[in-house]
Amino acid sequence: MNTPPDSRLVSVVVLNYKRRDALVRVLDSVRRQDYTQREIIVVDNDSRDDIGEFIRSHSPEVELIELKENLGACGGRNAGITRARGRSL
Repeated sequence: MNTPPDSRLVSVVVLNYKRRDALVRVLDSVRRQDYTQREIIVVDNDSRDDIGEFIRSHSPEVELIELKENLGACGGRNAGITRARGRSL
């Protein structure tokens, strides 16, 4: 079954570790995109800086995964990819 390209869900997975300013810029950039069929998943790699409260109050549309330990870049991204609902082509 072919899905029209403009209706495919795109999963944007963002890994974060103690970079709130950079995260805000990334989220703002994603929001400015014209394509609306998207989900945004932020994986926090155990920053311990209350990023959860920040996301809940400033970006409620974002799905947040708060890791209990820093899994590194690969482990953190894999956690986000596992949760993503968008399909690979």
